[in-house]
Amino acid sequence: MLSIENKETATHPAPSHAQLERRVLRLAWPVIGENLLQTMLGVVDTILVTSLGAVALAGVGAALQVIYVTTGALSALSVGVAVLVAQAYGGGRLKEASFLVRQGLLWSVLIGLPVTAIGLPLTPTLIRLFGLTPDVSQVGIDYLAVTMSTITTLTMMFLIGGVLRGVGDTRTP
Repeated sequence: MLSIENKETATHPAPSHAQLERRVLRLAWPVIGENLLQTMLGVVDTILVTSLGAVALAGVGAALQVIYVTTGALSALSVGVAVLVAQAYGGGRLKEASFLVRQGLLWSVLIGLPVTAIGLPLTPTLIRLFGLTPDVSQVGIDYLAVTMSTITTLTMMFLIGGVLRGVGDTRTP
């Protein structure tokens, strides 16, 4: 009978439950912090806008909904690339991992630029879908136009963070 053993398992005892929990928390807390900070971006924008009044607050709130959906969809690219890079890196295929990173960055530009190019002219239509008053719509349109112009940069930022996490660096992102 042929026995297949993992070398690591054969020479090292399995970590205890407490050790696994500590390892997971050590990897996870920077990711949790990063996601919290990304979410806080919209929260901070909202807090800053509250001093400008209800119209500004409503307009920014509507625009943030569009941004959250857009960045949520675009973050799928970073998740996919991070998984592929992690598999290649973990398998010791560094050239493949490097190639995948370059492809991911290229795709973040190839996807981000058209989303920006299409999203900017559609900004008034997207905001008007919320059925807001004209003054609230104008604030939302202005805010969304500025934020929409950063989509390519945001997509690249998500991708780079995902890649770094994929190779085991959860602190840098």
